[in-house]
Amino acid sequence: MERVELMEKALTADYTSLKELGWLEVYEALRGWWPKRMSIEDLAPYLDALHEEPAEKVMSTLRGMRGEQWRPSPSALYREIQGIVAKSQAEHDAKKDRFGRKKRADQGSAALLRVRMLIDSGVHTCTCNPRPTAVREDRFHVLTCSDCGGLEQGQVFNAEDDLDF
Repeated sequence: MERVELMEKALTADYTSLKELGWLEVYEALRGWWPKRMSIEDLAPYLDALHEEPAEKVMSTLRGMRGEQWRPSPSALYREIQGIVAKSQAEHDAKKDRFGRKKRADQGSAALLRVRMLIDSGVHTCTCNPRPTAVREDRFHVLTCSDCGGLEQGQVFNAEDDLDF
């Protein structure tokens, strides 16, 4: 059905047609699952954004969003259906450590994998006391002590704790 025709059915409150097309269930979910009132005319922006999607797919996405505090906007629902939210969140999380800070290159999974490989091949860990303030970083972002040439302790600990291997 055309986008304009579908929106017109919501604006004219054509419940019968919306029910036949499966969109009345979507409206009832949007109206009933979140506290703010919603009239049938308020369904028009959702139909405008989601007219290409089957109503069943929209409904299953809404079921997955029931735990949200606020009713999803048409664009938020569209992004959720398209998987854009999950992709952007995964990309965002990949750049952050477990405390939400930006990851350093020497703490990336490739660098930690390289450190684990070096440990397995017998490269020693720095045992200088006190720990040196100057370290060298190679092209793989592996840190080594400038005094003894051993692997930097903090990076070794993170490589051992890293669960991505």
